[in-house]
Amino acid sequence: MELSEEIFLKEQEALKIAKLLANDLRLQILCLLQENGAATVTEIMTALHAEQSRVSHQLSALREYQMISATREGRTITYALTDPHMMELLQDLLDHANHVRLHRNHNDI
Repeated sequence: MELSEEIFLKEQEALKIAKLLANDLRLQILCLLQENGAATVTEIMTALHAEQSRVSHQLSALREYQMISATREGRTITYALTDPHMMELLQDLLDHANHVRLHRNHNDI
């Protein structure tokens, strides 16, 4: 039994997305944007105690995979989590992580 080419290509894209989400700063940025709606680089840097170059690099990676959007007003760029699929995926991931954490703590008793 083999994967069809269509499934294989989808799997490859899914793997790239999973790798993007496996980075702690990228995941923190996504969670921050989900919680606050939108934020500038400066706001993200301050909230996550991260350097501007690291934040900008991770924002670029997230934009490349259309996980976030950017809106420019004058010299200020505001980033937001606007893709409904990404919002749902992130919420499902966080819900599952919470479920695992609670289940793990319950088993430790």
